[in-house]
Amino acid sequence: MRRKTIVVVSLLLSVLAALSFAQDRTATDPLRIGVGARILGLGRAYLGISDDLNGMFINPAALASLSRWEVTSMTGKFINEFDYLNVGTAFPTPLGAFGAGYVDGSIAFDDSSGSHYSFDNRVYLLSWAGRPRQSNWLGNFSFGASFKYFSVDLVAPNLTNANARGKQLDIGLNFQPNSILKFGLVAQNIIDASAGGVLKWDNGTEERLEETLKLGVGIKLLGAKGWRQAGENELTLAIDHDSFPQQGNLPNLWHIGLEWSPVPPIDLRCGLDQDMAAAGSAGQFSVANNFTAGVGLYLGGLRFDYAYHQYSNFFDADTQYFSIGFGLDKEKKKPLVPPPSFAIKPDDLAVLFTSEVTFTGKVLEPRIKRVALKGQELKLAPDNTFRATFPLLPLKNIFVLQGYDRGYGLIDSKRIRLLNLRPVRDVPPDYWAGPAISILLTEKLLFGYPREFFHPERKITRAEMCALLMKPYFLAAGASAEVAPPAFADVLPDYWAAPYIVRAQMLGYLKGYPDGTFRPDSTITRAEGVALIARLINLPLTAEGTAGYRDIPARHYAEASIAQARANRLLDFIVNEYFEPAKDLKRSEAAYILFKAKLAEGALKIKDDIKEFF
Repeated sequence: MRRKTIVVVSLLLSVLAALSFAQDRTATDPLRIGVGARILGLGRAYLGISDDLNGMFINPAALASLSRWEVTSMTGKFINEFDYLNVGTAFPTPLGAFGAGYVDGSIAFDDSSGSHYSFDNRVYLLSWAGRPRQSNWLGNFSFGASFKYFSVDLVAPNLTNANARGKQLDIGLNFQPNSILKFGLVAQNIIDASAGGVLKWDNGTEERLEETLKLGVGIKLLGAKGWRQAGENELTLAIDHDSFPQQGNLPNLWHIGLEWSPVPPIDLRCGLDQDMAAAGSAGQFSVANNFTAGVGLYLGGLRFDYAYHQYSNFFDADTQYFSIGFGLDKEKKKPLVPPPSFAIKPDDLAVLFTSEVTFTGKVLEPRIKRVALKGQELKLAPDNTFRATFPLLPLKNIFVLQGYDRGYGLIDSKRIRLLNLRPVRDVPPDYWAGPAISILLTEKLLFGYPREFFHPERKITRAEMCALLMKPYFLAAGASAEVAPPAFADVLPDYWAAPYIVRAQMLGYLKGYPDGTFRPDSTITRAEGVALIARLINLPLTAEGTAGYRDIPARHYAEASIAQARANRLLDFIVNEYFEPAKDLKRSEAAYILFKAKLAEGALKIKDDIKEFF
């Protein structure tokens, strides 16, 4: 109680002196303390962080970082006597982020004689922040402003005209050139006294609010986008500097803070918060160094913040503050996946059909100043892009892309594995079914001809169709596959396709003719080929409907198979409205249908196959 009396009496004497003698006085801004537990735990070093709603109270440009609606509130008892409360909310819109806040610092008590004393210092804020929409370097800036309305009420015995009102304006600017550095600049209380930027008491006495110029920098030392990486650790150093251009008797102040996130849901904070303390002579001030610490805990969309703040210029006055916020589950609080250092095409596990490859890429990591591919240093363009051409070997090709700093210290590397399916001689690289043919030949699911020919435009025969359908069975069974002798007069035991024909007959896919022949060199129509592949491959079922071709009526024997094949995109090569069911099926068409069927069935997981291959 004695301390309360001393504090309030001091306030009363100060106010009475101002009211009586109209001195040029400086009012107390409640935003020096009511900025939120996170900022207080960082020693009020925040301009270079500026990434959440609490920036409204110290740097309005921070609101430009909001991606969703946020709400915050703080409570604390300054020097164990003054009750502090802040409440704020903000939300992003296409026109920028808008916010509103309230901060209140108050004390009230009755003395031993029953006299009532109270002091209530409030400020209301309306804030806005935005950023340029340009995609160039201007997009790294954000800016904001907070309009502040002050209301002060002092109650004491025999005291009248002890109410004051006033207005002021803060403006803020952030610049983030990369993911490591962020700079902040804030000018607080910039409205001149001649323009009404004062706190005016009921008797006409005016008090000015300290014009403060704040500069700050934030350095992300550790993190997925930081200077270095160390697992899930994130570590940010923030340094702010305060100066008072219009008051030469006030000392410059420094604020230094560290925020460490060892695991995603937790932040640990500490800082050094310099503040002014009265010196020996009137109107002179010294610097008080105050240690701070804090903890932040993220639970879903909520964040709980605690701050401990020492006030060395007061005896036994260490203070604890508590904040709670909604909508503060920032992306960095999720499990971290380091961002890529490079963007490059073709990328890892690509399939190519050419004798050489041209890489085009861009460096995304700001620390990388030199790049090398397959041991060859490449020239970086001013926009950090690069380009290089290398010959390809058949099948397996491995390239290593490395990024270095200026002193050739390795920053990151990336392995690029390419599968080069060399085109067969009569299938040009731009042939419509070239990729399907090359992949099936590589997978040994397709027969070619001697000397690397495929004859894609030839009509597929019944024997070739049996081999096409039955090859996977023999690959799976290996040497254990036993096949009975062929039962057809025109298929001899040593005929190249005899095992496939017998197996297809046993499974009922292709039958012989009444005269006991198989006619292996006869062709197969489109309708027959699609029906065979649809029966063999376990295609996903489709909703009932027609095949969608004008020449395939609902009564056609293969209509259901054709409809199923079209729904699974096996017939993409047919670009008109006619299927032509009686047309002979070409080898290229059969290869394409089988390739698409295998993809739909999930039997061709080409990237997994490449990983195993490498």
